[in-house]
Amino acid sequence: MTRLPIPRPALLARRPLLQLMLAGALPMPWARSAEPERGEGNPAYSSRDPRLSDSDRVFMRSVSGLLIRMRQAGEMGREQARQAKLRHFSQKLSRQSDALFTGLRRLSEQTRTPVPLDMSDQAAQQLRALEPRRKEAFDAPFMALLADWMAEELNVLGDATERSENERVLQWARDALRTRLALSRELERLRKA
Repeated sequence: MTRLPIPRPALLARRPLLQLMLAGALPMPWARSAEPERGEGNPAYSSRDPRLSDSDRVFMRSVSGLLIRMRQAGEMGREQARQAKLRHFSQKLSRQSDALFTGLRRLSEQTRTPVPLDMSDQAAQQLRALEPRRKEAFDAPFMALLADWMAEELNVLGDATERSENERVLQWARDALRTRLALSRELERLRKA
């Protein structure tokens, strides 16, 4: 067994970095913090791996764009819809999308996963195609577009609730799915009216 030399005071005086490391002021790469004890009362341990998997990162990035496009669609519907109920629904959609995106951003910051802040070019083109329509011709194609987008969003959220490996991502996806399902039902009632 080899013994490490004990630093002498003269050696320490010439090496201030070594002094700081030995004093604990600088992190030492070989030092590891003690793991907390396992147990039911300890939130550090759960049934899922606390690290974020690649599939959870992909989910967070993709759902971000979906939320942004729904928010933009909600704003457009609030301004251009002919029916008062559709304008009210659009405002609700916009607010709900904002709230969900805020939660996703918070989650992305906690997990150090950057998420896009804009919708896809294809979604922007689909919204722009609705802009020149008069109010009378706006409502039906707008609701059809929302139904398609809502179905896609529900599929993505449902998939995440089945496959997520991170407890926080899973909980956010479950909450978002529950919220969006209720809004989807409301949209279907509007389309039938």
